[in-house]
Amino acid sequence: MEEKLEEFEEIEESPAKEKIEQQPKSEGSGGERPDFRVMQPDRDKDGNSTLKSVGGMWKKTSKNGNDFYVLNIGRLTLLVFKNDRQGGSNE
Repeated sequence: MEEKLEEFEEIEESPAKEKIEQQPKSEGSGGERPDFRVMQPDRDKDGNSTLKSVGGMWKKTSKNGNDFYVLNIGRLTLLVFKNDRQGGSNE
């Protein structure tokens, strides 16, 4: 998958990126920069492949000491937990 990402040119300035970086810490961001960036493939006005920053993901620790992530994409906030369950059952 990394090979496919190399063919994209990243867009430096993006309204979505600015919006995410300005969110206060209480809304899920763990600091100035996310641990992971969420990118969307796009095309510029000339038709060239680009990557547009649309969100970020910050690592957090729960009161019980369990790690999880807070994923922000625009105004959407999701909590991401490691799947520790074994087997095929969803119970």
